[in-house]
Amino acid sequence: MVKLVCNRGALDEAVGVVRPVVAARTPKPVLQCLKLSAGKNSLTLMATDLEVTIRFEVTQVEVDGAGDAVVPADKFSEIVRVSRGETLSVTAEDNAVVVQSESARFKVLGFDPGEFPGAPEFDGEPDFTIKAGTLGELITRTLFATAKEHTRYAINGVLWEKEGKKLQLIATDGRRLAKAAGDLVKGGKEKVSAIVPVKALTAIQRLLRDSDEVVAVKFTQTQILFHTDRASVAAGLVEGQFPKYQDVIPRESNRKAQIATEDLYVTLQQASILTNEESKGVRLSFSGEGLTMSSSSPDAGEASVKCKVDFEGEALEIGFNPQYLMEALKVVGQPTVELDLQDANKPGLLKAGADFQYVVMPVNLG
Repeated sequence: MVKLVCNRGALDEAVGVVRPVVAARTPKPVLQCLKLSAGKNSLTLMATDLEVTIRFEVTQVEVDGAGDAVVPADKFSEIVRVSRGETLSVTAEDNAVVVQSESARFKVLGFDPGEFPGAPEFDGEPDFTIKAGTLGELITRTLFATAKEHTRYAINGVLWEKEGKKLQLIATDGRRLAKAAGDLVKGGKEKVSAIVPVKALTAIQRLLRDSDEVVAVKFTQTQILFHTDRASVAAGLVEGQFPKYQDVIPRESNRKAQIATEDLYVTLQQASILTNEESKGVRLSFSGEGLTMSSSSPDAGEASVKCKVDFEGEALEIGFNPQYLMEALKVVGQPTVELDLQDANKPGLLKAGADFQYVVMPVNLG
């Protein structure tokens, strides 16, 4: 019989971390549940959709009876969220879970814990370790550029490449490409190249609270295993061949622009106000006098905005989807960026520091 008293805030945090992994639609109702495992001094919450499995440990708990229980995720999370008081009492027996606060009592019918799928174990030494802050930055700098549709499954994930003490993540949707690199704590000898699904990366991202925490990562032929002191994630890797991204990144340019990140973002934001679905592009006109952005649409009007820039090379007019540039500028984390350009029909290369590159295709403005 499971019997424990848990800090309500800590339990609410744990539910918020694991619940997004719960299967939204499934013929197996048990996959829409959370598994609660009470140990000697902790409570572990687990969720899985059979593609991604996540476990998160709560230590602000007093356990009087150890064991497992399986409870519907939607009902349990709502009860924890709306309950009052500093602590919650949780007991489980005969596949029913009772949650009690100072003023309320809920009995939720669950499932036999034996029906809940098991979780892969993190055995042996990791392939590498990395600080949570570094990994979180790499994910943030690439995840936004992944494909949202499923026409090419390999680009619905992020490519991880590890060599020596360096890890780089690459993402693309066919119209833009983001590449970010960071240093490892411990590199290991083996090279790594694998495509990690988006859902796994968002699950990992939610766990990276302490930037100095060391994260252990291990790859098998079919899975990525991720482990911290309080949490673990296991996910199946994306099958297929990632595009040859090296061929996409421009190797040379004849025009360079140095621009303050915030200035560029605000100018793009202003210039994009009068675009519409048919005319998504913003015209960027570079010259020795600076940068002017303009846009127009038949049903909305037109806009022209100036931006300070240090520009080298011949004058150029080029069109870009402003949202693609703005999404990258949100995550660069640098006060200035460099935009390398060739011609109006060639991709632009946005760089921030030594470890971030972002390739974006131009649009035809007619």
